[in-house]
Amino acid sequence: MYSEMQKYEIWLATIPGIGATHYFELVEHFGSAQAVFNEYRAGSYPLGEKTEAALLKARSPQRVDALAQRLEQRGLQALTFSHPHYPEILKSIDDPPCLLYAIGDTSLLGRPSIAMVGSRRATRYGKEMAFELAQDLAATGAVIVSGMARGIDSCSHRGALAAEGKTIAVLGCGVDVVYPPENQELYDEIAKKGLLISEYLPGAEPLGNHFPARNRIISGLSTAVILVEAGERSGALHTLNFALEQGREVFALPGNINSPNSAGTNRMIRDGAHMLLEFTDVLDELGWSYTPKAPEAAKSSGDQPHPATNPEEKQVLALLESGEFNREELAAQVDCSAQKLNTTLTMLELRGIIKQSSGGIYHL
Repeated sequence: MYSEMQKYEIWLATIPGIGATHYFELVEHFGSAQAVFNEYRAGSYPLGEKTEAALLKARSPQRVDALAQRLEQRGLQALTFSHPHYPEILKSIDDPPCLLYAIGDTSLLGRPSIAMVGSRRATRYGKEMAFELAQDLAATGAVIVSGMARGIDSCSHRGALAAEGKTIAVLGCGVDVVYPPENQELYDEIAKKGLLISEYLPGAEPLGNHFPARNRIISGLSTAVILVEAGERSGALHTLNFALEQGREVFALPGNINSPNSAGTNRMIRDGAHMLLEFTDVLDELGWSYTPKAPEAAKSSGDQPHPATNPEEKQVLALLESGEFNREELAAQVDCSAQKLNTTLTMLELRGIIKQSSGGIYHL
């Protein structure tokens, strides 16, 4: 349920042409969003002809109530600037969004967070490191923030979830839109166990200009930003630029100096980013306490040697315990879709539990 004040804030923020700049100017000038609704008259504040017409047309009590009701019916949350779960850390940036749409646990926005970003066309090394770093950091209680894009973003979210930790996906489309479409299962899992947020209207398409703006929110939500792997012109570098402007700590993972996939990360280290060699480097730099991992005890013969996180992984591992299989043979015996099997095999490989030899043969 929304308070009356929040209903008017949702109303004002969703008027076409208003945007965050006009929103904050109007609220400052009139005193509140409700005062804008009650007191705005043509010419009373310079908005431009089209935006002013849109505001006057939208000014009806029925619309104010209908907007809030529609969000509730669709299972969406709207976090206005006055909402108790709107993150204080995000309010401190130069251009915070005036409204965030959310699906999931909005209380995560108040917890210590670390952003992880990188190339969509990541190498195996980059994917493995993103998964492992996110898994280790999430296990200490840090919330992992990323953009649910292909490559480094997706592996970062999956690593956090594999640790039974928490993760936030900041989308460059409507919060109810799955992009990229192959991330449907990841989207669903984050919705249940983490948080999806967006500043764009529900249903908004993933337009190219949305993603650079989205990046300022990824860094704005986080105490530190990690660049896992990125080429010289990777869009992930925009997130680091935002992070530096916002006063966040910036870390980069070194890579092969001859690899164009690591040119961006290596340059950031040269230019002053903290070099990241293990996850504790981040925690130590931030001064966050954590419990070091105890040495792994030797497993007895009765212990499960290959921990599985879901039924599909259990089926795959049970088969591989008895021998080697190719993808087609596994597909014939594992009860899941082809897409789910691909994801399962990738995650097991990234965690180092299974291996794939030449010819596409999987084994432990």
